[in-house]
Amino acid sequence: MKSRSAVQATRWLLVGFNVVAAAACLVMINELARLYRAHRLRVGGVDKVFVASGGEYYTNDAMPFERFPRVKARDEYRVFLVGSSQAMGTPYVTQGRNLLKTLLGANKGGVATWLEDYLQVLHADRRVRVVNATVASRELEYCVDVVRAALKEGAADAVFVMAKLEPNREHWLSDRAGESRAAERYRGLVRVVAEAAEKSRTPVFLVTCPVNLRDMPPAGYEPFRDGPAVSLMERGEYREALDLLRPREPSGSALRLWHIARCYDRLGEFPAARRFYLLARDNDYRTDRGRSAWNKIVAGVNGRYAKAIDLEAELFLHAQDGIPGKDLFLDAVHMSLETNRLAAGIVAEKYAGLAGLPPAAREAARRHRPRPCLELKAPVLGWVVIPR
Repeated sequence: MKSRSAVQATRWLLVGFNVVAAAACLVMINELARLYRAHRLRVGGVDKVFVASGGEYYTNDAMPFERFPRVKARDEYRVFLVGSSQAMGTPYVTQGRNLLKTLLGANKGGVATWLEDYLQVLHADRRVRVVNATVASRELEYCVDVVRAALKEGAADAVFVMAKLEPNREHWLSDRAGESRAAERYRGLVRVVAEAAEKSRTPVFLVTCPVNLRDMPPAGYEPFRDGPAVSLMERGEYREALDLLRPREPSGSALRLWHIARCYDRLGEFPAARRFYLLARDNDYRTDRGRSAWNKIVAGVNGRYAKAIDLEAELFLHAQDGIPGKDLFLDAVHMSLETNRLAAGIVAEKYAGLAGLPPAAREAARRHRPRPCLELKAPVLGWVVIPR
């Protein structure tokens, strides 16, 4: 009798298990179908910033896969991060079609990941959502359209913008007149973003773009002919190398300016080293690291709703010897995982002050220790970062 009851109980247990498994499979199939439909819409909707499907908006295929309700809940505090690959979180965050990373919840690790974490502390009575609306290798001109869409379709409560002019496109920067035109063009784009903030009466925070100064040799405008000075540097004779390099300082050779910076760096004269590293960046034929003039334009924004956050200046305070290098960056512009987390904390703290939040909230954000991450590097997925 007992044996028959045990068999019957086992049978019912198996039936229950199969029912639960079938239900889970149906839910998964439905979710996969929805993601696939959204994926097809996103691929066909790259001319739009956000693609509508049912009751949701999806970011287009040039952005990380994000979705959010078309109708914002009353308790939701919705924030958009707009910018290029640095703001996106490359290489940890990818754009476009990597649905596998999306399904794993692993398309994380950029500034947006921890900005949401910090802002939730600042707005404990709201449900904070940060939409990563960034696009790699796109300049501020493209970001203007994204900001407008975030303010209109996205019903943003706040927008953060972190973008330069497009890398390596401004070939005319090889002369001073070109530099001036680029700065004026950038100033005009910043003005458009600021005007959109004032018109919508929505806070928009323009963030300066930090870069790797110490460990990225620039490309000069003219051939570098300082072999004797380089030979002295290789022998550790930095003071003597400076004596050869400095008389030719006004030449505008980015590589020469960078070698002057290296000499000061090796001699422990870090303020002088940083000054020349910045000059080397500003004379670099490649524009992927931007210009000091562009960051100064951003730092000067101070409207009623458009505000500036000088992230570059703040990271100087956290960099080794006050000079950002491979301690904070993976390459010329892309920040390490820890630097993304640090940048998010700095941006959130500055935002709290600019938004006029109570001192207690700002202090809570300053003390907050964001969730750690499990970081993997797999051949199929690339960089995978899963918040724990």
